[in-house]
Amino acid sequence: MSLDRMNFEGSSTRKPHTSSQQPSSIADDPSTIPAESLQAHQQSPISSADNIASSQATSQVLFFGESNLLTCVVSPGAAETAVEKQKRLRYSISDAINVRASELFAEHSLPTSSAKAHYLAHEGAFTLPAPQDCVAVLQAYFQWFHPCFPIVDRVEIANRYNKGEMSPLLLKAILFIGASYCDEDTVRRMGFKDRPEAKSQLYNQTKILYDADWESNEVTVLQVLFLISFWRAGPLNVKNTRYWLGAAISLAQTRGFHRSQHLSPMDMRETKLRKRIWWSIYVRDRQSSASLGLPTRIRDEDCDIEMLSYEDFQEESDITAPDFLGTHKPTHGIYAVQMARLAQLLGRVITNQFGPNGDHSDDGARLGLINSLEEWKAMLPDSMRSCQTESDSDCIWTYLLHLAYNYLQILLHRHAYTQTQIKQNTSEGGPALQAACRVTRIVEDMLSQNLIQFAPMHLITSLFSSLCIHTIQLQRLEGIPRKLAEHRAQICLLGLKEIQKYWEVNNLVLELFFQHLDASTAKKLRGSVAENIPGLDNLGHSLDPTTSRSMITRTLRADNLPSSPYPSSRAPDEDISQGPQATANHDSVFFDMPRNILSQGGSADDFSFFLDQYLLGSNELDCLQGGLHMHNL
Repeated sequence: MSLDRMNFEGSSTRKPHTSSQQPSSIADDPSTIPAESLQAHQQSPISSADNIASSQATSQVLFFGESNLLTCVVSPGAAETAVEKQKRLRYSISDAINVRASELFAEHSLPTSSAKAHYLAHEGAFTLPAPQDCVAVLQAYFQWFHPCFPIVDRVEIANRYNKGEMSPLLLKAILFIGASYCDEDTVRRMGFKDRPEAKSQLYNQTKILYDADWESNEVTVLQVLFLISFWRAGPLNVKNTRYWLGAAISLAQTRGFHRSQHLSPMDMRETKLRKRIWWSIYVRDRQSSASLGLPTRIRDEDCDIEMLSYEDFQEESDITAPDFLGTHKPTHGIYAVQMARLAQLLGRVITNQFGPNGDHSDDGARLGLINSLEEWKAMLPDSMRSCQTESDSDCIWTYLLHLAYNYLQILLHRHAYTQTQIKQNTSEGGPALQAACRVTRIVEDMLSQNLIQFAPMHLITSLFSSLCIHTIQLQRLEGIPRKLAEHRAQICLLGLKEIQKYWEVNNLVLELFFQHLDASTAKKLRGSVAENIPGLDNLGHSLDPTTSRSMITRTLRADNLPSSPYPSSRAPDEDISQGPQATANHDSVFFDMPRNILSQGGSADDFSFFLDQYLLGSNELDCLQGGLHMHNL
């Protein structure tokens, strides 16, 4: 069964923006909800105990940690085996108990009404793109996002696709992510005017399905929570990245995803999926905490789950899936495994170097972290240990691993570098500059190969950290070295501008960054990218935010960028060399996309963690002025 026979759909009030847009539904009749879908939820997992009892086996197992007294009921023997311990921590819920509990819950719950279902349909919750466009978005998801975070079972997705039984909630969430990677022609054919609108609409449709408890399978709900955590709302919106990621972490821990799966009674494929889901959540927890400067939610002390291994991707390698699901490559497994290992090290760096009780002056601890990072790099396969310019698109996974490695290098050496009072690199601070230069070279290669739009959002954090290092460096130098530092900083700005088309950048932080530069440094950074913009000479630490919003610059020319190696992708240089542009409502001093971050959401990592007193409040750095403390914003 193909995608045009999916058994859920609904009406939509959103009008297409192109004449070629098909009714955004999967069934032939776009005005009604399928009877079987509505009937199933009128007798829903809330109101029908039978439906709950027949849900997936993972939903019938409860996990309790050692501190719960229930684990003492089955007293451990004198020589308790690992298998017996696993049984003490996981409790199967029999069908009889499940039915009785469901019936009791249903007595106090309202069944899914026809009005509620029609409301969801009216909001587009059951509306899908035309089949060919849906396939294009799914293809983008599996080609670029799934290798980074392999949280779904490609085998199961293939089977459900063939049967037309994909969960509407999960499919909406996948489309939300895929909208960041597909080409803009597909976005417009789906009926959206641009990518931000597509992501906003798809996020909201996913959210209302989640709020309606339309899905009973907890693994599916967990997958969805993880996917929508890539939505970062405005600073006044509580339901942001941390909110959804926290919900995913809570649900995963409640179901024991953080504990050893070695002797789990579940089948091997499900065990491997649980590991991939957990380590994807773990990586995002560490990345989000590092970029935002907030505590990690997952404590290593609470976890004994096995590290992700290449064997956890074996099933994906063995199947023959539909073309749109792509194929698993060895580099995909290597990337996921190595990022999980690096995330563990990132957590240690955050705690040791930036925690309130950490001591970044402890050279012994820092040296241990540096050695661990070098050991991680040495463990990479020979083909990925060096980052050479290649023409094959598969090199993006090598690029991303080295970007993450160099980001940790910057974090480890940042204190030493930013507090250097002389205009020469010290042996301690020099590695931060070297890492920033490597980040810039990698980004330049990705720009030239049209790969940057396929990178995950955490690239933003690596880029901004590199930009900060280059900005400090250019103030310390003179002559040719200074011009090189300016050029590297401008490359970082160009990279941020380009990736903004796919993952929204937090323009507020960039505005604050430019406002706290002295006028000379700001002008140097913009010297080759701005042409006669009024008020540029006044750009400095006293710059009024209102003034800054009226200044739009153009970036480095990229006339020689090659065409994309992917037929469906749009070249990223379509509008980066069109000269200065100005609109009345711009909210950014640099970027073209008008975004009001106080009222509209986005899906980007913050990088305010890098904008703290060490960069913007250091008395030794005359290139940055003021005492901005981002945690007070």
